[in-house]
Amino acid sequence: MSSSPAPIQYALRANYFGYNDETYYVAGHQIQQVYNDLAQAKAALFDLELENARQFALYEVDSFFNADDAFITKMDSFVFERCGEHIAENGEVIEDTIPDALSDADTVEFVQMAGMNSYQIIEVPADKVFYALWLTGQQQYALNHDESGTSLIYAESAQQLLDKQLENIMYSLDEQLNLHGTLEQLSDSTTLLQAAIDSQKNLSYNSKTQQLQIKHYDPQALRAVHDLLKTPLYEMRTLSLAEVMALEKECAEYGGDWDE
Repeated sequence: MSSSPAPIQYALRANYFGYNDETYYVAGHQIQQVYNDLAQAKAALFDLELENARQFALYEVDSFFNADDAFITKMDSFVFERCGEHIAENGEVIEDTIPDALSDADTVEFVQMAGMNSYQIIEVPADKVFYALWLTGQQQYALNHDESGTSLIYAESAQQLLDKQLENIMYSLDEQLNLHGTLEQLSDSTTLLQAAIDSQKNLSYNSKTQQLQIKHYDPQALRAVHDLLKTPLYEMRTLSLAEVMALEKECAEYGGDWDE
């Protein structure tokens, strides 16, 4: 008899924003709450989107800053049809924020159309696991630091984490990308290690100084040698949704200066 699939939970994820001196952009996210009922999740999302809809000037929202005339015209027409006001003139945004005259429902619809969401709902099976990298030298999970704060780096699959995030994670490793020792001290598979060094332009080994260097934060070079090292720089770990939420909360409270 096959087992029943795990029930679906609905994670309400909050985006947080960075500013690059021109526009606000999504710099990261944090799971805020988990619901077992989709209607409850949607109701919470509606209230929170409405509360945050006017936090940015429209001309500093990424989707408006980089918009073509067609997008500006579409958004202006939507606002004018719903409340009789314009947000643009001659292809230029003239309103600072979404007009107050726009109804609550239309305001949230505007946010969705403009891609300026502060929140989103993610469907997650109750038994879903996520993947994060534990940095063995620092004894903490890999984190992303920017002007908006610190966040946990994780993904829905190990492959996705390594493909999309390893380069960012290497900045956390930094000085550890220079490994000291003979090839025999570094690896039990010295022939394979030497072959990897020879095949990667951003890998080098100096036999005089006994230093293996991974240059230019090249994730492909790191992956070529990492599994051959006696002492790994990172370990792949799985996290439940509850563990992700707890770590993200701790990260937000303490700015990422924490360990396991």
